[in-house]
Amino acid sequence: MEELEHKVEIEKVRKIALALLIVLGLTGLTLGFFYIRQNLTLATAIPKSATNQATFEAMAELQTKDTDKDGLSDYEELYIYNTSPYLEDSDSDEISDKIEISSGEDPNCPKGQNCLEESAVTSPYEETPRAETTVPEAVPPLIDEAYLNSMTPAQLRDLLKQSGLSDEILNNISDDDLQSLYQETLSEIKKNSATAE
Repeated sequence: MEELEHKVEIEKVRKIALALLIVLGLTGLTLGFFYIRQNLTLATAIPKSATNQATFEAMAELQTKDTDKDGLSDYEELYIYNTSPYLEDSDSDEISDKIEISSGEDPNCPKGQNCLEESAVTSPYEETPRAETTVPEAVPPLIDEAYLNSMTPAQLRDLLKQSGLSDEILNNISDDDLQSLYQETLSEIKKNSATAE
C-alpha cells in the first residue's frame, strides 16, 4: 500500500511538472512571437532621426555651397529659382543668373524671349508654357530658428502643397493641428540635433 501511495505521489509530481513545462513553453512561444513581431516592425520602419539629420545636413551644405560661382547658393538655385547650380548662366544668354534675378528677370528665359508665350510645339520637352519665375525679396537662412518658429499655418500649407501634399489631405487638417504637428517636428529636430552633437 505504501508502494501504491508512492506511485500516486510520483504521478502527481509528474503531472505538475508536465503542466509547468507546458505553461513555460506557451509563455516562451508567446513572448517569442511578440519579440519577433516588434523586431520586424522596427526593422521595416524608416529611422526618421537619421533621415531628417542627413537631409538637414545636406540642405545646410547646399546653402553654403556655390558650385558655379554665380553668387547664388546651390540651395537657392535648386529650391528657389529652379536654375542650374552647375551653370553660371542657366539660360545661356550670357547674363549670369544672379544678375538676372537682381534685375527682376527670369534666369531660365534668355533675354529678348518671352518664355510665357512659348508653347509645347516650340519645345518638345514641355507640355505647357513656362510659369513666370517669382523672385523672393530675401531668402531666409535654412537654420534661422526665429524664421522656423514664426511660420503661420497658411505658410505651412503652402510649403506642404509645394512639396506635393494634396489639397484633400491639407483640407482635413485644422490650423491648430497643423501648427501643433509642426512644433512637435521642430522639437524632435532640435532634440536629434542636440544628441548628434
